[in-house]
Amino acid sequence: NSKEVLSLKNVSGQRAAYKVKTTHPAVFLVRPTCGIVAAEDTCDVDILRSSAPCGNINNVKFLIQSVIVQSADYNEGAMSPEELKDVAAEEFQKAKKEDIVQKKIEIHRDSTDVGPDVGSTNPSSSATMVQNPSNDYNDLKKKYDELVTYTVTLTNQRDKCENEVKNLRKKIRELENGKSTTDDPVVSKACTVM
Repeated sequence: NSKEVLSLKNVSGQRAAYKVKTTHPAVFLVRPTCGIVAAEDTCDVDILRSSAPCGNINNVKFLIQSVIVQSADYNEGAMSPEELKDVAAEEFQKAKKEDIVQKKIEIHRDSTDVGPDVGSTNPSSSATMVQNPSNDYNDLKKKYDELVTYTVTLTNQRDKCENEVKNLRKKIRELENGKSTTDDPVVSKACTVM
């Protein structure tokens, strides 16, 4: 069995609940799988490689999720690790999907790697929890609104150009048929170009 440490840092100004999941829980045991980190604090999560056969596992993924703790009755100093785990689980159940921040970590193993070593990439890593999940949502919404505005502007410009082309073609047909009553130099130039 080998052990690596994943350090989670809460860079927000609020308490955050976290969960750590893996694609191969029988091979990589995560302890604790969830908990709470105080504002601007760090906690360590142990990743233990069990002695279970890992077969052809060349790619292991870890998912770290965090959400701001909303519970007012949370008191870290007076709670056992199990109670903290329960509070963290409740926070995730109550949270809206868009409020949950996620970070993925991939570990690639060499196909020749059969020893106790976890792989070619060390899972000891530092995962930073985003300061405020709603900022990510607001940033995405702002970018989306900018794209919509830009698309509307392009569509209006396209429509304007199509109308100009339509009018020019109409004036050209009139000139060709000798029905034009206008001496528009733009139309005359367009006729010589086409």
